[in-house]
Amino acid sequence: MNHQNFMTVQDGSASNEYVITADKQVVKGSVESLQKTEEGAEAVSEPAVKEDRVKESGNTEKSETVESEEKEEPATSISSDNGSGGNGSTGFADYLVLGMKHIWGGIDHLLFIVGLLLMRASVKDYVKILTAFTLGHSLTLGLAAMKILIIPPSIIEPLIALSIVYVAVENIWARKRGEEGLKWRWLVVLLFGFIHGFGFADFLAGKLEGSFAMPLFSFNLGVEIGQIAVLSVLFPVICYMRKLRYQTQIMYSASALVSLCGLYWLIERIL
Repeated sequence: MNHQNFMTVQDGSASNEYVITADKQVVKGSVESLQKTEEGAEAVSEPAVKEDRVKESGNTEKSETVESEEKEEPATSISSDNGSGGNGSTGFADYLVLGMKHIWGGIDHLLFIVGLLLMRASVKDYVKILTAFTLGHSLTLGLAAMKILIIPPSIIEPLIALSIVYVAVENIWARKRGEEGLKWRWLVVLLFGFIHGFGFADFLAGKLEGSFAMPLFSFNLGVEIGQIAVLSVLFPVICYMRKLRYQTQIMYSASALVSLCGLYWLIERIL
């Protein structure tokens, strides 16, 4: 504290001392007592400042520790994920479900199967046709997954749409000629199965890591299970429709609708 002056006031027998500070305030007491008071206040404030600094440093260390632990946690979760990814049973189930979801979500593949079922044929012929389709897409799916034969989606996707149009138009054409079924249809379906297999492979691309034999097998198995589930629902419906009075008109209309959908996709995918 800087002092400009001091004074002593005599009040009877009592004598009081006052100090005039630099900011023009009058403080009771002598210069020596005020200096001692000032030094004592500074001495008391210094431990408090030190204590605050210790607390701040402690909080800083704790925050740094928490941040380092948070940074380490993602690494731990990644390693645990990698560990679980190596589990064969888990990977098999994952790719199995992936194959089923793909066939159920692939409207173009489902319409192709519907087009095959709309043609009147015996159960033996249906089994032959669907087996040819399965063998066809399984072969090209494996070749594409092993990168032995790869065809770009810009070519495959329009061909898939074209296969839908062909099958639906063939249904109408065969019925008008009075043919109950086509003898060599299984061979045509086999060729179209090759094309659809490349479509499956394009969906699976980028999802195979490391060994692909098991994922490829389980994905293909999932596709077949998905197809069987669809057939188990559609086949009884189509058999019932064939017993109706206007079953011929219904089959014509259904085949025409399938062909229009395929034609729309064909134009869309070319453009």
